[in-house]
Amino acid sequence: MAEYLRSSKVAVVRRFLDEFKNHARLDIVDETWTKDCVLHVPGFQPPPGRAGQKEVGKAIFSAFSNVHVDVLDTIVDGDRVVERTAPKPCTPANSWGFQRPTRRSIGPKTTSIGCRTG
Repeated sequence: MAEYLRSSKVAVVRRFLDEFKNHARLDIVDETWTKDCVLHVPGFQPPPGRAGQKEVGKAIFSAFSNVHVDVLDTIVDGDRVVERTAPKPCTPANSWGFQRPTRRSIGPKTTSIGCRTG
């Protein structure tokens, strides 16, 4: 795959990760996700379309402050971009038993697969 095609696909995914996950900008979903997108979350069925991603984001951002996601791996294959990330939420003081904000990862590494059709 030509490098410029790979770079343009990765750029959209990185923009979403940075603005949505690192800066809690819910409106970026409207710019980077298609209207008929499907979000798969184990153990939870979010609403269809962009509303599902926004709902998940609202839940995460209300539970944790200053979430930061580090990108560990990026794979591009055809129309798919796969990113493995490490979320590092900074929890509010005295929540979930923490006495002070922390930058330690409290969750597993996550894998996101983006696919554009049409």
